[in-house]
Formats: sequence, structure tokens, C-alpha cells
Amino acid sequence: MSFMKARLEELSMGYDLDSGGYEFEVAPKGLEAKVHCVVWEDPDPDYIPWCVGDASPATFRGWYGLSCPLYAFAPGGGSVEWPAEFETEEYTFALVREGVVLGSEHECHCEGQSRCLRCDDTGYVNSEGGAWAVYAIKQEDTDE
Repeated sequence: MSFMKARLEELSMGYDLDSGGYEFEVAPKGLEAKVHCVVWEDPDPDYIPWCVGDASPATFRGWYGLSCPLYAFAPGGGSVEWPAEFETEEYTFALVREGVVLGSEHECHCEGQSRCLRCDDTGYVNSEGGAWAVYAIKQEDTDE
């Protein structure tokens, strides 16, 4: 069962993706059939630093060397068994990294000073915790 549009918007706002012009989307069928999650294609690592790891140049080269990274997020508690691979119509994606992010509450851009749909005028936005995974297009073995 896919996430409804309002839920996608809520999750996107919780991680401030909307402020950068980004948003979570419904997961590809090959992944959605295995894990109830949302995805962000070609994510900006500034918004999800826990996926990149430490700030070393080697880690960042590794991140930017991924072929069409896909960030998957399964909101809520509990563990998730991410598939090692899943297929779309065009590609096979392979699991690169996975982990858990804790929920948090942070200040909204409006700071509670104006009518705001993001925070319902409280001045705070909830970032829901959950399990995450990063996938990339599987590199086919070309040695024959």
C-alpha cells in the first residue's frame, strides 16, 4: 500500500526537504512490494548526513561515486529488513548502506511568527524516526 500525498508531504516537511525543493516519493514497485517506505531519488547529502558517514574526503568520494543513489525511508519504529536488491523496469538497485535515524523536533522556518501549514503555528516541526537505506544502480560484472 503506497503512502498518500498528504503523508508524503508531512514526511518531506519533517526533514525540511520542501525548503530545498525536494520531496519524498512513492517507492518503486520492486521495493514497495518488500518494504513499506518512501524514497528520494538522487538525494542531497546535506539533508541526510547520517547516510554519508564521516566528513572524510574518501567517504564523500564514495557517496558521489554512487550511480543514481536512492534514499529509502521507512518511518516509524521497529526494524526493517531491507532487500539486498530490487528491480525496476530499467535497473537493478543494490543496497549500499542502512541504518536507523531517531525522531526529533526542530524549529520551523516561520519560528511560530506567522500562519504556517508546516508547523500548525507551533514553531516546531517533527522529524519522524525510522529505518533508512541507500541504494544505487547495481554495477554489472563486465569480466567475462
